[in-house]
Amino acid sequence: MTEKIQYEPDATDMVVKLLEKTVAGKIPWKPTADNSEFVVSLKGTTTLRLYTTSETGYNEYNEREEFEVPMLSLEDEKGRRLWQAGQQDVKTPGALRNLHKAARRVANRVDDRITQIVKALDELN
Repeated sequence: MTEKIQYEPDATDMVVKLLEKTVAGKIPWKPTADNSEFVVSLKGTTTLRLYTTSETGYNEYNEREEFEVPMLSLEDEKGRRLWQAGQQDVKTPGALRNLHKAARRVANRVDDRITQIVKALDELN
């Protein structure tokens, strides 16, 4: 007997765990040539890619506006996209956006750079 599968996998658990591990410094996100895209390879056969895409919506003044929204994709060892998820696929509000922000900090070594700047400022007379 085969097990029934959902139409689309629930990304919530994975995104929340990725966020927790990223904040804890355990996920080594790397930058790409695209300023808002970050990748990490887990177990050598699967790559996770965080990126943003533009969507059109309406702001609080009912004016059309483009928004950058984060996306997460799963890729195989050949770079083929196997699956992707947006915030609508994650039940925890803001989790994917927070993951994207945390991955940006890790990939660009923002915390290290801020520490270096503070240290340099402390050394000024």
